[in-house]
Amino acid sequence: MNGISSTLEQEIKKTKEEKHKEKFKLLLTIVLTNIMVALLCLQTKEEAQIKKSSRTLHLNYQVMVLPLSAMLSEEALESPETAVTLYTKDNQLISRKAFLHEQIRKDQDITYFKIEIANTDVHKVSEHLNQEMVGIPYIEIPETKKSRPAFRGSRYEVHL
Repeated sequence: MNGISSTLEQEIKKTKEEKHKEKFKLLLTIVLTNIMVALLCLQTKEEAQIKKSSRTLHLNYQVMVLPLSAMLSEEALESPETAVTLYTKDNQLISRKAFLHEQIRKDQDITYFKIEIANTDVHKVSEHLNQEMVGIPYIEIPETKKSRPAFRGSRYEVHL
């Protein structure tokens, strides 16, 4: 004999147990690899969102995070971009047109938003950084043509 001291029944049991172990290992391997792939995909999606949101969308604008009281509707706050006009609490105009992107965080009563500010208005905004600002919806007012003053009389001169 070749050194086997067990019966045929014991050998059959061992092969059944080994088959169960192999099936368990296969199922465990499939589940773990699927979890790993899902985690890798989720991480790349988050990185892509961060990269996408950190760039400016308009020429001659800079992205800043500012404390802001937004007087906007919920729909406007949830939209990806909203045009706003920035004022101080004392009603001083800071920026005629800025683009509100998203809410970053909320500390006590102050809410911080990511805003695109025109390069020409960055200096004004930096002067009021320690104050909370107010954002209202931007309304574009078309420039009207300057009308000529109305003259009385005729356009012709009469010489006598």
